[in-house]
Amino acid sequence: MPLFIKLVSNLIISSSIILQIWGIGKFLNTKIPKYYWLFFVTIMAFVQFYFLYIWNNYFWRNISLIMLASLAYSMGLKYIITSNISNFAITARCLSVVLFAGICTFLIRGILLIDSPTQFAAEGTPPNVFIFLSLFILGFMQNSCFVLMVSQRMYSELHNIAQMDFLTNLLNRGAMTLKVEEILAINPPKVLSLILLDIDYFKKINDNYGHDVGDLVLQEVARILKSQLHPKDLIGRWGGEEFLIFLPNCTAAMADKRANSLRLEVANTAVYYQSYGHEYINCSISLGVVTTNPINKSLDELIKAADLGLYEAKAKGRNRAEFVVIG
Repeated sequence: MPLFIKLVSNLIISSSIILQIWGIGKFLNTKIPKYYWLFFVTIMAFVQFYFLYIWNNYFWRNISLIMLASLAYSMGLKYIITSNISNFAITARCLSVVLFAGICTFLIRGILLIDSPTQFAAEGTPPNVFIFLSLFILGFMQNSCFVLMVSQRMYSELHNIAQMDFLTNLLNRGAMTLKVEEILAINPPKVLSLILLDIDYFKKINDNYGHDVGDLVLQEVARILKSQLHPKDLIGRWGGEEFLIFLPNCTAAMADKRANSLRLEVANTAVYYQSYGHEYINCSISLGVVTTNPINKSLDELIKAADLGLYEAKAKGRNRAEFVVIG
């Protein structure tokens, strides 16, 4: 086989390994050291050229390929381990196992070459048979795991898109309803409180400042509300400028304290918006709070009670919370 063909084939193998790991890193949104990889590929091309045209040595030519592949697979493992992959953790772990198996395979290949008389890739020697069969199996498994990982991530992202409100990044009405009803049906708390709130005079904010400022106000209020909640609490955008907060194991006294804490936090936080004067705008919220113990009411009934409380809060001047306790 001409030396040029050997050089090109080895460079293609090296490049394919690099691109595989590059693709994994990009998929995981990992910062890729481009110049590092470019430098490494350049060194690898020089080494291959050296062991073909200057010192034609099959053993060291293959050892250099093994070193490249092992390092590349190690980088792939690092990308997976250091990335946030909670949405597709199972398939990512499977891919990491395949990459680790690939590293072991390359190392075994190097050990087998030490005492082997192999001088050509086409020879039917044990090292060649082992490496080509192993690479075929590992390549198939790696591609399968990557495809499954892509599919799992796409499903997770579509599921999140279907559940989340794009503007506030909170649960939308449908997802909020399903989650609360699931809790009430499967594992209902001993006592719960529900808060229905909306932003006071929100229409005037849109009319006076524009809908872009109105969107900023919605986002900032959502951020404030979410930052004040406990891990087991739920919050969703109920519609327009309305938000629904579900507080499991929250008594009437606790709900009173928490609702007024939310109200004061929103009222005391100015929303910055970019304009000619770089201005700030303050807003307030009105809240209807319902507490039930024991839980013998449906979600619709609780929301209706909270809605009556919200209506009363607005009728009494806004920027306040009204409370309803039902049994």
